Amino acid sequence: MKNPASKAFALGRPFWCLLILVAFTASGCWSKKVPINIEWPTPPDKARVRYMRPIRASSDVERRSTFQVLVDIILGGQERIYVIKKPYGVNIDPSGRLLVADTGWGKILVFDLPQHKFSFIGEGPKGQLSKPAGIATDRDGTIYVSDLLMHRVFVYDRDGNFQRALGMQKRFKQPVGVAVDRENRMVYVVDMKSHQVVVFDTEGKELRTIGKRGNGDGEFNYPSNATVAANGDLYVVDSFNFRVQHFDKHGKFIGKWGKLGNLPGMFARPKGIAIDPDGHIYVADAAYHNVQMFTPDGRLLMFVGAIGRDIGQFYLPAGIDIAPDGRIFVANQLNRRIDVLLYLGGGEEPEEAAPAPEPSGTAPAGKPAEITEEGLAEETEAPPAKPAASEGEDMTGRVVGEEAGDLPSELEEESPPASPPPQNPAP
Repeated sequence: MKNPASKAFALGRPFWCLLILVAFTASGCWSKKVPINIEWPTPPDKARVRYMRPIRASSDVERRSTFQVLVDIILGGQERIYVIKKPYGVNIDPSGRLLVADTGWGKILVFDLPQHKFSFIGEGPKGQLSKPAGIATDRDGTIYVSDLLMHRVFVYDRDGNFQRALGMQKRFKQPVGVAVDRENRMVYVVDMKSHQVVVFDTEGKELRTIGKRGNGDGEFNYPSNATVAANGDLYVVDSFNFRVQHFDKHGKFIGKWGKLGNLPGMFARPKGIAIDPDGHIYVADAAYHNVQMFTPDGRLLMFVGAIGRDIGQFYLPAGIDIAPDGRIFVANQLNRRIDVLLYLGGGEEPEEAAPAPEPSGTAPAGKPAEITEEGLAEETEAPPAKPAASEGEDMTGRVVGEEAGDLPSELEEESPPASPPPQNPAP
């Protein structure tokens, strides 16, 4: 029986010419990269954030030569490309690898940017993941992953070998966000349904809890994510109180900002949070489909993006992380990609902030969310929003609170926008 290579040689010169053409095209040798020229704010204002690139699949990171592609085709091989399905949490580890918690894959996708390699974490048999959400790493590369269905936080070494799980069985009701204080060696787990943050040391010992259910200072209503500043301060996205809360490294309440609304600095569905090298706080909002930038005390500086499918637009942004060099990684959930932006410096407060875009498509509206058997909230179809809110209602005319049965949609299913995408803001 002839092997594939023998068959290929027998096909003659036309086949080889076509094959080489395909190989060169597949490897990108004859393709021109179209420059991306998207910056925020728009001219004539000085740009502070620039769009760099999207990451959609393993092929965006792996580097394969023309020869390797050619050999694969000749020998009948098949190049395997792994496409991002539904990203939620993102993290840049100390070695510069991009780690993506993908709820569609049920695994951690590892994009090794410096080495141009791709791999998975959480495939088992030990430490097999089901629906990973939050992800963080400590200074030696240890990886912490929350799992929404397993109700656990799994710990892996840098190579993806399972080490242990944080907390006893049934310690968490639904852990979502994970943040690590690399200097003080503490791990913060945001337990959404317990309405608190649980603090561990990096050896796995529980140290304390922060918060309880409520809307007072230091209290939470379905918190989702957290991040740690260079000085050890903790910032928590208090999702259904529509605000960010600020604590010191001992858990002492310092301050808060934000409320439900459609004005600058307000929130509708805040999710991911991160801090840039100059200490600015970034909050991704899945209802506004943008990322807002704040000072550490909560003054709005600008916002980036708007709803849409194109480059530079978001469709349900979720997790966000920022590398020491200023690269910003945003999990663009329903666009099924990671958007890479770059912080250019600056960030001074503008003289006058532009109005925020109206929430569209996935903003909290209409009937209360429903909890599925998997413990994930999904929203039902909503009626049109009212033009103004009355007392006791939010900006969409819906009563907010436990009596209304409100629960957050932490991982929404795709639904078409309720209104045309707004134009990109000009902060």
